[in-house]
Amino acid sequence: MLKILNFAIPILFLALSACTQSSQIELGKSTESQLQSSMGPEASKATNGTSTTYFYESQESYQVDQGIVRGHYRKPQKQETSLNYWLNIWAGHNKVYSKRGEEPVAELEITEASTGNSIVFDPRVQQVIRVMEYKK
Repeated sequence: MLKILNFAIPILFLALSACTQSSQIELGKSTESQLQSSMGPEASKATNGTSTTYFYESQESYQVDQGIVRGHYRKPQKQETSLNYWLNIWAGHNKVYSKRGEEPVAELEITEASTGNSIVFDPRVQQVIRVMEYKK
């Protein structure tokens, strides 16, 4: 039993600290240095004009534009993997539907028009595979 606890407690701590790190970042307000301080070193980054995207080993990434964190890309939480979850959340909102990739394996991106927040749905597995949040 003690061996299981010695294994499980560090895993739980890492999972909780990853959640805490992400929640410390406030889109539209947190600075690039706050992101780096909170998330630690990135696995890689890509720059396009004034925008830099930081990619982390936690399978999430952040877009920084002119020194402010504007976007967060992440895997969905368990309840967010259902397409119906998002359609209910965004009921009554204007949505833009677009295909990503080529048929027969094209993914569907759905963007909520007023916020620009998006999800990517993979029809092969019938699940939402990516959540993209933005704040101007």
